[in-house]
Amino acid sequence: MVGEIMLPFDTSLAEVLVDMVFIVKVEEDFTFTYAFFNRVAIEKTNLDQNAIGKTFSEVHDEELSILLNAEYGKVLNTNKTTTYEDSYKSPSGIRRYSEARLTPLFDKTGAYTHIVGVVKDVTNEKVAKLESEDSWNKLVESKSRYRSLFENNTDAVFTTDLSGVILSGNTAVEKISGYPLDELKGRALIEFLDTSDPVFSIKSFQQALEYGLNDYRITFLEKSGASVSCLVNFTPIEVRDKVVGIYAIVKDLRELDDMSNKFVESEKHFRIIAKNVQDVIVLINDKQEYLYVSPSSNQIYGYDSTEYTAKSLSWHVHPEDVSRMEQNFVQALREGTTCSIRLRIKHKFNGWLWSELKATPVYDERNKFKHMVIIIRDITLQKKHEEQLEYFAYRDFLTNLPNRRFFTDQLLMELDHFQNGGNGFTVFLLDIDHFKGINDQYGHEIGDCVIKEFGRRLCASIPKDAIAARLGGDEFILLLPKVETAKLAKETAINIQRAMEAQWSIKHTTLNVTASMGISLVLSTEATVSTILKNADNAMYEAKKSGGNSFEILCFR
Repeated sequence: MVGEIMLPFDTSLAEVLVDMVFIVKVEEDFTFTYAFFNRVAIEKTNLDQNAIGKTFSEVHDEELSILLNAEYGKVLNTNKTTTYEDSYKSPSGIRRYSEARLTPLFDKTGAYTHIVGVVKDVTNEKVAKLESEDSWNKLVESKSRYRSLFENNTDAVFTTDLSGVILSGNTAVEKISGYPLDELKGRALIEFLDTSDPVFSIKSFQQALEYGLNDYRITFLEKSGASVSCLVNFTPIEVRDKVVGIYAIVKDLRELDDMSNKFVESEKHFRIIAKNVQDVIVLINDKQEYLYVSPSSNQIYGYDSTEYTAKSLSWHVHPEDVSRMEQNFVQALREGTTCSIRLRIKHKFNGWLWSELKATPVYDERNKFKHMVIIIRDITLQKKHEEQLEYFAYRDFLTNLPNRRFFTDQLLMELDHFQNGGNGFTVFLLDIDHFKGINDQYGHEIGDCVIKEFGRRLCASIPKDAIAARLGGDEFILLLPKVETAKLAKETAINIQRAMEAQWSIKHTTLNVTASMGISLVLSTEATVSTILKNADNAMYEAKKSGGNSFEILCFR
């Protein structure tokens, strides 16, 4: 506690500041130990009162302790107040940015006694600056890209104001309309849209303003009076988060319609021909029977389109995904919307492939269901990439063990299970004894090898259902489900000690590596993640005080 360390000044003012305040004592050997930190510092970092009286290297991982020793050392070397910028992770795991101001304090003889660090959270300013720089670079690039996309777009792009009056357009506008651009400017776009429901067009503009992208099948009137079947997409133009106009992108569908008409059969079912696309296009009826499968199915899933005859859609969908797919279909039919779902589809030779399926119901003029248009895409590589990203987000790069984030999630799940009638459990907090000395004597390469080997031996000496993770530096942590007695916890601790007692030979260097273990036995549903970890930390502290290579057990009842 703060009261146990006599400070030559009043710290009460620091407790009402909104900035983090750290008071560090300068020891006789010019090392630094924590003497005080205020409430804000405790809330925004992982520090607690157990850090009082400890050096930076005893509290933080190696990287942070080196930084702090260097910055606080500058104060002693320069005899002046210094400032530096840093970043850290809050207890919730969010990256924060800070600006620290370090000021030396002297006694009556002029000797250094303490250094006061006032750390200001500048996350918002830092993020804003980074975003501003990034936005400017992107703006220069995107402006060039936009101009090229606008002018060279094969679709007609109209720019209108909020009332739909044409302001400008690209070169394709003249091609689809037959009007010179100057004759279009100042006229309402609706004048050129042939629809039996004028309210529909007005509503389309309103929806574009409110919801963003919308596609409408409509007829565009050329200057000659000819009708052009087209697809219109209304997109709001936003400047500084304010909608100032609308892009109307008009796609000429005459060629596509001509192709579709060639494949209309007597029962008027559409058949979509897509021989060269990278997706599989499917039409099914109300019984989920295939009406059409594009030839691309052979390339993507190994099946010729004729092999789908007389089969239902679910025949090559993974059994575990069929029910979810059908539920999505029912909702799409009920709401008349497109559904999207990820599922596994069987390849003829290569097993199950993760795929993305998008299904859209099609209705006739009387609003009667005709068929479902389905587009299926192989996303195996995308899925694998996503899984790899998720894996690395929860892994420690050095040991390949789970990291603090993963362990915290698992601890929360185990605690929730216990509080809902499950078994008690145990948490081990482990710290390699004298690891700093190993690093100093043999170098960081040997130190990293010790960390990896420690993790390997640790995993080999614990039950299969236990979870081992690296918190950082030389700290490891264990979660042992169903271990709810001190006897079982002690047996595990002894197994770990025996594993570490075996000879260590790393890069032709023989070492003696031991660990101190703090054991938190969780037998009360009143426990929280914070109290469990604090118990384990207190127990490990007692083990360290006894000389290391030992363990202490604290029971939370």
